[in-house]
Order: sequence, then structure tokens, then C-alpha cells
Amino acid sequence: MALVVILVFILQNLQSVELHFLAWRGQLPLGIALLFAAILGTVIALTFGGGRIVQLRLVARRARRQRADASPPPAASEQGA
Repeated sequence: MALVVILVFILQNLQSVELHFLAWRGQLPLGIALLFAAILGTVIALTFGGGRIVQLRLVARRARRQRADASPPPAASEQGA
């Protein structure tokens, strides 16, 4: 269903637009240009979001290890009981 909506959007926005990005210049249909922009934005957001998730997991793993290392060993009376 989503692909049909995207296809209809592109077909209704076929007027050509001129794009300027850094040294690159070109012409694309408006619908295609917007689709590329949305895809690029999604890729950037997923990349930074995924990097942040990995960073947080590493911090949580280090915190768990520090807690495990800092906890005192069980007392002798607890082991024998």
C-alpha cells in the first residue's frame, strides 16, 4: 500500500526542479528529489540512532561489570550454611 502511495506521489510531481548541492548541480523530477531527500534523511537518522544505541549498550555493560567487581565476596557463614 505504501509503495502505491509513493508511486502516485511521484507521478503527480513530475515537474523538473534544479538542484544545487555543494559542487553538484542537476535536474530531477520533484517527486524523485523529495524521495531521495527522505531516504537520505532516514539513513542519516538510523545511522546516528544506531550509533547512540551501541554507545548506551557499552556504557550499561561497563556499569554492570563494575557493579559485579565492586560487590563483596560472600561471607564464610553464608557459604557453609
